[in-house]
Amino acid sequence: MGFDPSTVVTDYGDPIGEARACRTATALFDFSFMSRAKIEGAGAIAALSRLTPRRLADLPVGRIRYAMRETADGYLASDLTIWRIGPDHWEVMSGRAVDIADLARFACEVGHARVDDLTSAARIFAVQGPETVDLLRAMVRPDEVGSLLALPYYGTVDLVLAGTHVRVGRLGYTGEQGVELLVPERHAEAIWTKLVAGSRQAGFIAADMLRIEAGFVLFANDFLLPVTAREAGLGQFCAADTGRPNKDELELVCFRAASHGDVSMFRPDRHLCRYAEPDVLAVTSACYSLAAGSVLGLGYAWRFRPRAMPLRDPTG
Repeated sequence: MGFDPSTVVTDYGDPIGEARACRTATALFDFSFMSRAKIEGAGAIAALSRLTPRRLADLPVGRIRYAMRETADGYLASDLTIWRIGPDHWEVMSGRAVDIADLARFACEVGHARVDDLTSAARIFAVQGPETVDLLRAMVRPDEVGSLLALPYYGTVDLVLAGTHVRVGRLGYTGEQGVELLVPERHAEAIWTKLVAGSRQAGFIAADMLRIEAGFVLFANDFLLPVTAREAGLGQFCAADTGRPNKDELELVCFRAASHGDVSMFRPDRHLCRYAEPDVLAVTSACYSLAAGSVLGLGYAWRFRPRAMPLRDPTG
């Protein structure tokens, strides 16, 4: 019930060119593999607090917050975005369908909250790159240009894009300026076609490269190894005090390496473990990086190792 690589478009013929377009102009990604739900009611925050330890009560309407979900053992299970649409109206987006199912169960248990699964109701398009605002500015109504330009990072607003009502979130997975567009399913093909006219279609190989270069995690890769939020460098997006100080023995690192094979759509070994040797690196993500000109990746190393110590991957 997690991320399935077979459900995404890997590329449109030129992953390097697609990544370059995102860095220099605009690229268009389809992230509709994500699961999404709406939760409404006075009990919504209580239900959400069972899904994630991230504080949400102080999140203003019209803003988005990045959050973690932990296992019962205190390790990371997934990451979420929580969108506050109204005082008692929230939306949750996750790469795991089980998170949405669990939210519905929590809402029933706490009461005074209702969850609607919106996964099939809309497509999720990500427009990313330095020319994103220019592209969208030409497509929104003239009276809404100001709202688009004023949208803060991790903010959300509803706009009419090329005649279609869409929800816009200013966030992304590439390290570039960009937005995510929640487009009603019945209008998705038409909006995609209009967006393609001003940007380059890009697949998940490019997205993977861009997010690794930006230091962003992919839960299906980088949380496969049991790690805590602090070990993944994400403690600020979780509980202030996990009460599990003895588990924070690893740290997420970025590395460069040589490879004799294709590392596109890299998936870590499912038997990956928490190595105790100080010179061992548990590789969780890897790509060919346009910026680095070599293999670039993420992985976990012993936190207390000598900083100058070379690291080795025992899996080769």
